[in-house]
Amino acid sequence: MVFKVISGVGSDISLLWSSADLLNEDKQQALNVDSAFPEHYKNRLVPNWQAMNPKEARVAVYEKENEVLSIVFDAANSDNSNWFTADRVISSPWTDLNTNLPYFFTITGYPARPFYIASAHNGCDTDYGWICVSKQTCQWELRLPDKTVMYSKLQTAAVWSAYENIGIADVLIVYIR
Repeated sequence: MVFKVISGVGSDISLLWSSADLLNEDKQQALNVDSAFPEHYKNRLVPNWQAMNPKEARVAVYEKENEVLSIVFDAANSDNSNWFTADRVISSPWTDLNTNLPYFFTITGYPARPFYIASAHNGCDTDYGWICVSKQTCQWELRLPDKTVMYSKLQTAAVWSAYENIGIADVLIVYIR
């Protein structure tokens, strides 16, 4: 585990990921897969990504300590931002991620939705995608606390405003190996 986002904790996740700062690295409870420790986590391996030269990275989403999805990436010869791209996806829970090419695929967000994999943006009511950390711009985000981890529960991308198809996670975790 090198990074952990707690749903609803409203700090700047994009800035935390891209900075040299570490967070809660000395707190053992931050390494749990639940949200009992209500702060984000960042390990020193994130700013030293290239020195570590991980072979794989995995983004996993948890609800009540159960992993509900994960996306595995080829991280070989990557840095701490370019591993999170569509062409590096090894596996994902969505059957259309490689065929319905995402318009946004970014860690630092558009413009501030971190870990954002989404497609068409034709107005908030018709925006759809696979995963994001909300930023309180569209109506579909306003029903939840800022910085909530959201994902498509379908086998494909989902319209963000179709609440029955959107899962709300407790945490999002980045692992490397």
